[in-house]
Amino acid sequence: MFDYEPSGPLDSQTINSAVISLNGVLPTQGKIDVKEFYGEILVPVLSDLPFIKMLELNAGYRYSDYNTAGGVSTWKVTGDWDINDWLKIRGGYQVANRAPNVAEIYQPGVYTTVNWPGGDPCATHAKNSVYVGYGNRDDNPNRAKVLALCSAISGGFPIGENYVGNQPQLFPLGRDVTLGNPNLKSEEGRTFTVGAVIRSPFRDSPWLNRMSLSVDYYRIDVNGYVSTLSTDYVYRQCFNFDGQSNPSFDPNNSFCKRIIRDPSNGYWSATQALFENLGKLSTAGVDVNFNWAVPAPGIGGSGSFTTNIAFNYLDKYDVQNLPGGQVFSYRDTIGSGQYFAQFKWKLNTSWTYNFGMGSLSLNWRHLPKVRYFTYATSSLANELKIKEYDIFDLSARFAATENIEMRAGIDNLFDKQPPRVGVRNGTLAQGGTTQAGITDRSRPAVSLSRTWIRRGADPSRQNRPSERPRPFRRGPEM
Repeated sequence: MFDYEPSGPLDSQTINSAVISLNGVLPTQGKIDVKEFYGEILVPVLSDLPFIKMLELNAGYRYSDYNTAGGVSTWKVTGDWDINDWLKIRGGYQVANRAPNVAEIYQPGVYTTVNWPGGDPCATHAKNSVYVGYGNRDDNPNRAKVLALCSAISGGFPIGENYVGNQPQLFPLGRDVTLGNPNLKSEEGRTFTVGAVIRSPFRDSPWLNRMSLSVDYYRIDVNGYVSTLSTDYVYRQCFNFDGQSNPSFDPNNSFCKRIIRDPSNGYWSATQALFENLGKLSTAGVDVNFNWAVPAPGIGGSGSFTTNIAFNYLDKYDVQNLPGGQVFSYRDTIGSGQYFAQFKWKLNTSWTYNFGMGSLSLNWRHLPKVRYFTYATSSLANELKIKEYDIFDLSARFAATENIEMRAGIDNLFDKQPPRVGVRNGTLAQGGTTQAGITDRSRPAVSLSRTWIRRGADPSRQNRPSERPRPFRRGPEM
């Protein structure tokens, strides 16, 4: 018989969470009420004129009154100009607002594992940090001040040059305690788009009449975006990494007060990560989409062969963590737990053969070389570049009877191993992981399913997935 009593800010629940990676959540409650007014108008301006087959303007306005974020207005003005039967010019300007959601307002403390490439600046493994001259290392002229600050934020526990800390080796992962914030305001986004749609002018050709191309430029600026300041960013601000955030190494600095350490041994435990209205996020780029369908032999009738090419060029992805603070470019980076991957360009191509009773599709996704996200905030980052990555998926659909449709698929058809993300130069065993949702499919995955279609029902409404717009980004990594 024995009793275990966790020390410091940890308890039995968070210890179990750290071991099995299933973080416990305390009960909470809250609600959001909203009242809205909305109006929209579509105005046909001109039509049937030389170079103006149709010119339309669309305008809309919405006022939303939230019990949490207060009243906000959004509006849009867009236009479509059909020059002729095959060329359209389109564009618009929109002002949007996103009110904080239930989790961002009411979420209790939840422990989340996050990237921490700098590691604990108080420990001896700081000498292996990606940040040269930072923390407890010989090349830091402020090493004595660092150690004094480490002791102060650890409740007075003495920390010296030989302090090992939680582990002797650099372990580039930390923990945030993510907390809701009832004082959040709405994000405001401003979007400008302009582009063109070209439909095939060869209407009499069976090989060319089902061809289309769209090219759109977009720019999106978000002010006061809602996110958290993560462990790596908070420690760097507390320990004056930029030379401005805490030049006196004051333990009462607002960033230092977010740090949780065990006063009995000085170990780091977590960082308070409150949802906040932070600085600005600005992104811009070009989307290109090409579709081409041609006739092909089918079973019991005609078929078709379709090619779809989707290309994105990212011109910028700039983040300002705090109002008036430094702007960081996350373009051409990967590995961030909050910014995900921001490739300079992406290419997705699919080929589909529809033979009447079913179809066979092959999808090819190509991702170019990309840098680790530490390059966005440090000129001294030295992680290896991530190699280009190609992955193929195969899927098939077959109508077995009038009422039964069978589907099957293989993801990662050629068993492509994902590239490692965050590997340090010269230390291949140091860190390195895969990026969830981007490079994490290491083995082929086979799926099988079937759909029963009720007689007299609309097949398009059978097993229809939830259709929700995908956000253009999800929060920053600091």
